[in-house]
Order: sequence, then C-alpha cells, then structure tokens
Amino acid sequence: MGFEMNFIEHATKRGLLHLLPPLPEPIKSADLKATEKCTNTKPNVNNPTLGETLPEKLGMRTISCDFDAANIPRRKWIIDRLALANYIAIIGAGGATGKSMITLCLAVSVALGKDLLNLGDTVQGNALVINNEDDNDELNRRLAGIFKLYRIKSHEVTNKLYIKSGYGERVTISTNTGNITMMSPDVVKIINEIKRCNIKLLIIDPFVSTHQESENDNSAIDNVMSYYRHIASETGVALFLVHHTRKDGEESDSHAGDVDVMRGASSLKDAARLCFTLSKMGKKTAKDHGIDDKTKNQLSRLDDAKNNFTLSDGKAKWFKMESVQIANGEWLGVPRSYDLPDAINGKEASNESKEHTTFSYITRGVISLKGNEGGVVKRPELMKQLFIETKYEKSKLAKDLQALPIGSSNARRVNVGGRFYRIHQVEGNHSNAAKTIHVVVDE
Repeated sequence: MGFEMNFIEHATKRGLLHLLPPLPEPIKSADLKATEKCTNTKPNVNNPTLGETLPEKLGMRTISCDFDAANIPRRKWIIDRLALANYIAIIGAGGATGKSMITLCLAVSVALGKDLLNLGDTVQGNALVINNEDDNDELNRRLAGIFKLYRIKSHEVTNKLYIKSGYGERVTISTNTGNITMMSPDVVKIINEIKRCNIKLLIIDPFVSTHQESENDNSAIDNVMSYYRHIASETGVALFLVHHTRKDGEESDSHAGDVDVMRGASSLKDAARLCFTLSKMGKKTAKDHGIDDKTKNQLSRLDDAKNNFTLSDGKAKWFKMESVQIANGEWLGVPRSYDLPDAINGKEASNESKEHTTFSYITRGVISLKGNEGGVVKRPELMKQLFIETKYEKSKLAKDLQALPIGSSNARRVNVGGRFYRIHQVEGNHSNAAKTIHVVVDE
C-alpha cells in the first residue's frame, strides 16, 4: 500500500500554509533545452577541482574575421629606413671613418627634426648620446664643429639633445659576477631618464664598452642584447649601437654592406633588426671615380647591411669630413653629405663629371658661409673658406673659380646633399672690383 502526503493540502487545512517556503518557478521548456545543451559540453578547465593544476596559456591569438590592414599602425621611423622606434639598429665601422661624429650628427638631426646628412625624412624628437670613449670637453668640441658647419644655435637643441659621457666611469648594460651575466643597475637609470626626458633616439658609442663579455661568446652577447631589447620595449626608443668591424686595410669598402664584417659573435647582428656598415673609401673606388688621394682620405660610405623592414635600394650614402675651426682655435673634421661623381671605368673623368665635382665643392663653400639657402660671396672671401675646407693649392682654387659660368643666364645646376642649387659668378663694376659668386636654391 503506497502512502503519499500532499504537504500543501495538509498545511491549508491546518492554517499553516504561510509557514511553507515559496515554490520555485516552473521550468520552461526552452530553459530545459539550454540546460541539456550545457551538460553535453566539455568540463570547464577554469574551474579546477581541489588539487588540480591549470595548464599555462601561451597567449596566442587568431586573425579576426573583420581584419583590416588599414587599422594597423604605421612603423614609427625616427630617421627613415635608419632608426626605428622600439627596435635596435647597429652601425659597424672601421677606424678613422668618423663614426662618432656621424652618429652625433644623427642625434643633432633628430633633436632639430632636420635631415643634416641627407639620409631621409627625420622626425623631431629628443635624443640621448651615451659615449664611453670621450670626455665632456671632447664632446663639446665636436658639437661646436657641427653647430658651426650647419649654422646651428646652441639654444635650438636645449632640452632636446642630451649627452652622457662615461669616460671616467663607464655606463654599462651588463655586469659579470663569476660566470653569471646580470643586468646592470644602469639599465633602470637609462629607462627612467628616457621616460623622464621623452627620448626618441638613444645612441650607444661604442657597444663593446657597455659590457665585460667576450665578443665571440654567442650566449653571453645574446644576454647583453636581451637587456638592450628590454630598454627598447620598455620605452619605445629607437636604439642605435655603434660597433666595430674587422680591419681590412686600404680596401675596407670592399666589404661595404656585408653584415658579416661585424666583429664578434653572430648573436649581436642577429638581435638587431637593422644593420649598417661605415667604411673609408678604398683605392680602387677612388680610382674608378677619379678621386684624388687627398679627397679619398676624407670620404666614408654608409651601406645597408641588413634590414628586416624594407627593401634596400643598394645605394651607398657618402660623407666628406669638412675642416671646421671652432671658436677656441682648434680644427675638427665634420661630416657632410657628399655627391660621388659617376664612375669613369678606367678612363679620364669626363668634363661634365669634373665640372660637377668642382662646382659642388664651391657651392658647399658658399653654403658654409651663407647657410643652406645660399647667397652672394666675394671671391677673396670664398677663396679663404675653400682653402680651409679643402686644403687645395690656391692656384687650383683660383682656376676652379675662374671656370664658373658668368651671368645668371649661364648658371649651372648642382646637386649638393640631395638639394639642387644654381651657381654662377658676376664681374665687378670696375676692373679692380672683386668678382662675386652667387648660389641660389633651385627647387
């Protein structure tokens, strides 16, 4: 005999219905189906049972179905194709190539937002140079030379260009305790200063001075580079390391653009996304282009050796070290963009090539005196400036100046540092009056 009690009916008869808890809402069929569907799924790994360890996630992602390339941020080039925000670039250079002066010019270019060396579009941003080889006096001499050649006022780079000399006490990136490589305390200082001063370009000169590892130890150098990557990723700075190449004598430019010419472990160049070589002009190149020995010794070339972001155009950028006398009476070599004459292939240079070379250096002399927009200079004054810059015999200077076309209608077009000018001379008002040389921008 079965027994069944109806609690609701019994409570109603005895007046106790108000003491019963409320009944749940009836289950809807749609909710029941949803519940059945959920019970058929796999267990949720985010709700582990007691003692269970969750698997670590890789953090991977898939491609969205509404992927749109137009929404991808553009790369932040500080100097087009040369210095990129958040990444490391290396310039490998031999001795006497002017690497420290050239990289200092890069820093000044960024601080001003001007392309001083004709390398490409340059974004204005604060720059920091850490130099472990020269003291503050020497760095000031070099800056004075750059300022004079490019007609820059010191206040133009105040709070935009920052310099740190590590000559007495080196700035380091790693320390070595026994066989253990560790990040140097200077790394935190560098990161803090980059953020505080809003630095966009950081130049380290030279790389080898910032660590104590063997240059040929791949594992150790990779650790050092990981600290540099940490600086770049933490701050978004464009990081430029100055490094050395193997010695190749008179024909150092025979390895121009060869990333393997970098000295030391391969992990160094592998860690950088941009690599460049800087080398002196070799004898063969000078002969091929009709360059005399004196000018050859003043010329260096910058070549793209590795670029993970853009295709190389295969063209070298040439620089000539110009003689500049600063206010304390000392002379320095300061780099300026140089237009290499066409190769003559063993033949005598053509008249057109000779003319271009001659008019180009004369135009540069006028620019040195009058600024990048050119101007009018009396011949004796220009002779003096050209002698300082080139050290050519005065007889050669006089001959070259005499060859300048007379009158504006006969002006020659000259490419200087990627910018076109027209140059001509004008006779004096009387027989004893000095001729004047005129240089104007020709856009």
